[in-house]
Amino acid sequence: IQELERYETFLEYSPDFITVIDESGIVQYQSQMHGDIVNFELRRLVGATYEEYIHPDDRERVRSDFKRVLASDPEETTRTEFRLEVGSEEYRWVESRSTNYLGTDPVDGVLVATRDITDRKETETYLAEYASTVTQLQECTQDLLETTDHEEAAEVAIAGLRDAFEFDLAGVWTSDADGTA
Repeated sequence: IQELERYETFLEYSPDFITVIDESGIVQYQSQMHGDIVNFELRRLVGATYEEYIHPDDRERVRSDFKRVLASDPEETTRTEFRLEVGSEEYRWVESRSTNYLGTDPVDGVLVATRDITDRKETETYLAEYASTVTQLQECTQDLLETTDHEEAAEVAIAGLRDAFEFDLAGVWTSDADGTA
């Protein structure tokens, strides 16, 4: 009994939440989560189909991955990232690692370990946008190096600022040798 209590404590304090899903996609078990670990209130999923709380744009990919898990051996693990509904119209990005233990005691289902990756996804989005901005500025710089006319250079700079930073209004003021604009 002490060993069983120890394993239950591991589950309770794990940064992942664990679910067991049957072959028809119904959640049979869901672990509890420690309040200091999870960044959202986890819905009670037992008795629901796993698809009910997945963002509509992610359902087909998750369905496909679930079918792949059902066809796999217990030695294989499938990783899937998707948005999970945690409140009314509120979603968090999660990563699930699923293994097929159907017909294998004591699990007899698809064992799914899921963790919140929302912060990571937001950082990835920010970095992708930043990389795009840097690339656009590099292209603008290359175009500026190839121009010799002041007016053309101003137009290239304005276009580059507008494209890279999505400015609605941009301007360049030039002056001649005597300082007049």
